[in-house]
Amino acid sequence: PRGSHKRRDEEEDGPARSTGGGKWKDGAGSVTYPNGDSYTGDFKNNERHGQGRMDYANGDVYEGEWLEGKQHGEGKMTWQVVTDIAETTRGWRYIGRWARGKLHGHGQLWFDTEGSSYTGQWEESKRHGLGKEVSAGDVYEGNFVDGIRSGPGKLSTRDGVVFEGQFEGGICRDESCKVAFSNQESYVGAVVDRHRHGEGRMLYANGDVY
Repeated sequence: PRGSHKRRDEEEDGPARSTGGGKWKDGAGSVTYPNGDSYTGDFKNNERHGQGRMDYANGDVYEGEWLEGKQHGEGKMTWQVVTDIAETTRGWRYIGRWARGKLHGHGQLWFDTEGSSYTGQWEESKRHGLGKEVSAGDVYEGNFVDGIRSGPGKLSTRDGVVFEGQFEGGICRDESCKVAFSNQESYVGAVVDRHRHGEGRMLYANGDVY
């Protein structure tokens, strides 16, 4: 996501302008940077360090813990995201753990106002480890690697079809993928693009087997 990390204070496009008696280098205070970003909170050795809030010039907001100028620890952030339709903006929101300016550890990200979200483990700002993703009515629960569904998982689609098995490249594609349909029929076998493809076993609702 945009705005997930910023440079150190002394690298913010020139000297900063401080308030609060000019004592913000150590302790609490406020500072406005030449690029329009502003910060209110704790400082140590002229860096954001401790609890604080950063209001970015583009509308992004971070509030939480800092370490040596970067988001680190528990924090929440809202990004202003420009859509392709009508050029409107909508907020992406994240609440959870950070490490050196990146999403790292357990946290939840809301992608839009329509309920799309991810809750689970992060590594270097990518979904990595166990997590739950809700998007366009589909729900995936399982493992992620470098932001992609990979490993054991379960996908429940908005159409009522459930895929369960080993995921690769975001798709349940191994030969033992289990598929349960809303009409009580089920299938175990190879799947390509969410369709039965190759060797497999089909169990129909009336008891027939293919």
